[in-house]
Amino acid sequence: MAELSPAPTLPAPASPRRLHTIYPFPCASYGIASLALELSDAIERNPSLQQRFEVTQWITDAAPDCRRSNQRTAMSHALARFALRFRRGERLLGRRVVRKMIKACRPGDLALVYPGLTPDESDALRATGARLVHDPVNTAFPSYWQAMRAAYAAAGMAPPSEALQQRTIDEEHRRIQPGDLAFVCSPQVMASYVQFGLQRSHMVPTTNGWNPERFRPVRQPRRQLTFLFVGSGCVRKGLPMLLRAWARAGIDGRLRLVGDVDAEVATHCSDLLRLPTVDVLPFTKDLASVYAEASVFVLPSFEEGSPLVSYLALAAGLPSLLSPAAAGWVVRDGIEGDYVDPADLETLVTKLQRLATDRQRRETMGAAAAARAQEYTWDQVAAARFEALDRLLTQLPTA
Repeated sequence: MAELSPAPTLPAPASPRRLHTIYPFPCASYGIASLALELSDAIERNPSLQQRFEVTQWITDAAPDCRRSNQRTAMSHALARFALRFRRGERLLGRRVVRKMIKACRPGDLALVYPGLTPDESDALRATGARLVHDPVNTAFPSYWQAMRAAYAAAGMAPPSEALQQRTIDEEHRRIQPGDLAFVCSPQVMASYVQFGLQRSHMVPTTNGWNPERFRPVRQPRRQLTFLFVGSGCVRKGLPMLLRAWARAGIDGRLRLVGDVDAEVATHCSDLLRLPTVDVLPFTKDLASVYAEASVFVLPSFEEGSPLVSYLALAAGLPSLLSPAAAGWVVRDGIEGDYVDPADLETLVTKLQRLATDRQRRETMGAAAAARAQEYTWDQVAAARFEALDRLLTQLPTA
């Protein structure tokens, strides 16, 4: 699924479907915490979607710039900010707002759910007669753990415990039932949930997106070649392999890592992180400036859903070096970027060197990326998502 082209819209219903989105954490304007907000805002900007869906967002709290009239929170913003100071505050707020949402749901409602709900809460939502629509941000847990084992093996590190893996798989089988619906944001996510047992006919192939009002990188004259990695510096995202490849590649430039590096990676890769050509920077909300200063975006993840940072690379007009998992349906191999197997160290070295030395390739891919980005604004993505969901719901028996 390379393109998101909305099909002709259905006739307007007599009344809109009641759509509850539940993200049991604080809402933000960036990262996963922005997904429900961006989709809700896009619906509000689209008269056709407004006729079809009446959205209520359920969150624990929201920053002032993310507050909307259709949001319902665990408690007042002042009390929530106070509760979030405590170690268990976020969890308590999350459970409270889920209970409030369950109480508000009626038969026939839609519940668009994000990670964070417990199996018991998912069962309680179904008991109201609401239909669950999952928006998973990663592959199904059996596939996730398979990718994690491969990532740790490639890095030469001990993987997480098998007991933890089995527990998360068992919990997911309770949270996600065959009769539920799901948005699937990449071919890897779709394949993993088909294997998991979700019906293919209940899936809506889609993508994530980016917001031109929030992300406006202004290209800067590049003083030197800069490869940019943005996100959690963890084994799953291939950071140990990237650091090893960078050390071997001998590129006259810099590798810039933006985001917190996991403790286990910091320990295992301590020498590589101290290389004079490697910059380790904390996460910043001002990602537009970070991308504006980069030459190439790189994300050799072993497992992803459809990472928002890849969309920002397109929007910034950057060529990318990505694993297929990080590219999804959005970045095409040889057009907006190059694909690489994150476990193949030698090929990763070679492709880093090629992008470093081939300026024409970088410029051609960067121009293609900027053009491609215009197809994936949240307004376009939301229109395609919810028109497709509306069509699917008309074809399915009443829950």
